[in-house]
Amino acid sequence: EVKAEYERNLKDMEATLAAKRRETEEEISHLEVESRRALAKSEEGRIAISVHEETKQIRQQRDEMNRRRMEAEARLEDLRETHEDMQNHAEQLSSTVNDLKSELHEKESQVDTLDAEVNNAKRRIGQLQASLEEAQQSISEH
Repeated sequence: EVKAEYERNLKDMEATLAAKRRETEEEISHLEVESRRALAKSEEGRIAISVHEETKQIRQQRDEMNRRRMEAEARLEDLRETHEDMQNHAEQLSSTVNDLKSELHEKESQVDTLDAEVNNAKRRIGQLQASLEEAQQSISEH
């Protein structure tokens, strides 16, 4: 209940403030119009109005430039973060490639060892076959 009442009071206050803000803006607008009319009656007033308009335009241009600068800085920061992420990823990939190369060299070494063992076994089989043939020949001679 207290929270609901607080929220209602807050909404009422916001509505009141919005209404007062509109009234104040209308008063300011009205006063600016009156002020311009009064100033326009004199040469100085015309110059002041011209200066005021130019100043207003310069401020708008400055605000726009600041907005664009802030957007560019935000984009630059995003690009820096992306670049850093890409560098980290590249380092991880490089590490993975190096690990795979090491594993490949190890496997190649194992293949070389197995090839040598196969060649030794073939040579030994050849020797055994020769011995067998000699033994068979010796048996058939006796």
